[in-house]
Parts: sequence; C-alpha cells; structure tokens
Amino acid sequence: GVSTSKVLQGFEPISHYGVPVILRVVNPKNLKNLLRDYKNKAKVSNLDCFAFARNDAKCYAQGKSVILGGEHPEESHKKRFFASLRMTNRKKKAAFTLAEVLITLGIIGVIAALLMPMLIENFQAVVLESQLKKGASTIYQALEHYQADNDGEVIKADNALVGAQELGRMIRGYFNILIYCGYAYNDSKAVGCVSFNSEGNVNEVYRNYNNTNGFRNNLLDDDQFILMDGSMIFIECGNDRTHLYITVDVNGFKKRPNRVGHDLFMFQIDKNGKLLPMGAPGTDYYSEDDEYCSTTSVSDMNGAGCTYKALNEKGYFKRLPK
Repeated sequence: GVSTSKVLQGFEPISHYGVPVILRVVNPKNLKNLLRDYKNKAKVSNLDCFAFARNDAKCYAQGKSVILGGEHPEESHKKRFFASLRMTNRKKKAAFTLAEVLITLGIIGVIAALLMPMLIENFQAVVLESQLKKGASTIYQALEHYQADNDGEVIKADNALVGAQELGRMIRGYFNILIYCGYAYNDSKAVGCVSFNSEGNVNEVYRNYNNTNGFRNNLLDDDQFILMDGSMIFIECGNDRTHLYITVDVNGFKKRPNRVGHDLFMFQIDKNGKLLPMGAPGTDYYSEDDEYCSTTSVSDMNGAGCTYKALNEKGYFKRLPK
C-alpha cells in the first residue's frame, strides 16, 4: 500500500516497496536539487529519474542486485509504447458505426415529426394572442385620441352619425394606415383589400368559428383599411347607426386562417361610447350558452362573440377548432 515518507521533502510517494520508488514531483523546477538530496539521504550512488507524466518522475537505482522501481527505462519505454497502441485500439472500438449513426438520426427524425406539429400550433397560438392584444390596443388608442382632439367628444351608438362611412371618416386618421380601401363593394380595389359581392351577405371571404359556414360580410363593409403592421380594420355602422362595430383581422386578409374567432375579431361601441370586446355582456353577440362562440353551431355568426373569450380566457388560442 502507499505510505507517507519524509525521506525527501518535495516528493509525494505513489508506490511503495520499502522505499519510495515512484515519486510525484511537487515542484518540477527543483528536481535537480531534490535528486541530489535524495541520493545523500537514501545513500544511493546511482540514481536516475525519468519523467513519464506532466508532473511525475520515475526513479530507479542500480545497487548490488536491486533496481528500485522494478524495471529498466528501456522496458518502461516499450510498455508505454504498447500501452498507447492498446489505448488507440480502445478508442477505435468506441467510435460509432455508420449503421448506428443512421439509426440514431432516424429516431431523431421520428421524434421531430411527432413534436413539430404541436410546436408549430403552440407558436401560432402565441402569435395570434399577441396580435389580438396589439389590435385591441390600437383601436382603443384611436378612439381615445379622437376624443382628446375633439374637446372630449365621445363617439356613441346613438344614431347621431350621418351615413354609413361617417365613423370611418371620423377615426381613420388615428390609425397608421398603409392602404385605404374604402367601401367593400367598390369595383376598384387595391391589393390586399377585401371586395365583397353584392348578391348576398355570406360568401367564402371569411369563415365562421368552426369552419362550418361563411361569415356574414355585411358586418365588415362600410369602411376598411390596411395598417402598416399588416393587420386590417373593418368598420360597420348599421342601418340605424345604433350598432357600431370595429373589426380587426390581426394578420391581414392575405394570411390565413381568415376565420372569425381565430384571426378576425369584433368590437362594439355601445350607446355610452364604451368600446367592448364582442361577446362581453351587453354586446349584440353575447350569449349565455356560447351560441356565438361554439364548436358545434353552424350559424354564419358563430365566432362573432369570441373576442371577449380570446382576451380573457387563458389558453383560448390553444383550443381553437380545426
């Protein structure tokens, strides 16, 4: 076993056969002085040391018939050479074969294929939620700026507006508009604007919440414009000017899914001038049994009442129907 020796300060015994024969050099810079002291104290006339590691020295002495350390340096060199060959062989055996690499890549590919759709859906949910919050903030700020610039005047759904395009004319200057589209039934449209036909109120421009029907386009037609961030604003005044709706397509008409409650969300200005997310109590499309935000309803207005849920229910965008 290894024992502590005080024969020579500066060396730490590694192996012991009566006297220290394999020594670790604590301070390699003092090796010459340490060897001289060791010869004097151990009374060894012929002592040589050979470095065999970064801070190690192997010492042997030829005496009457004893070689301390058990082997001559030449034999030591041979053993180290063959040991290095064995180590090289072991390293080669530890390498991966081509088949193993291909199998591993195949497993990784299968796992990625299983997880990728879920990761994409989660990412899309986060993006849509963020875009809705931004769109809601943009509409709120536009109405507040209008009020501030008009001596506190509040826009109300009280039949005070003149004409279907009056609301758009009043507030569009408070949006950062890229393209102004105007009335939805105009024949001439800029790229990205939504043009409805005049034959009916429901077609395939937008779909309802669960994709079972078209969405009622006449609630989006009085005025529309595309903002600098790519989102789109639709304005509806209603025939009697008592139903004022502002709707936002959070990622623009050119990007899908183009479904109400997914990327199209409605807001309502009430008779007191308060902007409410559609589906909130007191709005036109509020229902206690979720008629206007249903996974089963085939109504062309299904989804109109989802805005309130989308802004207030955690995980709403992760539960969207396919």
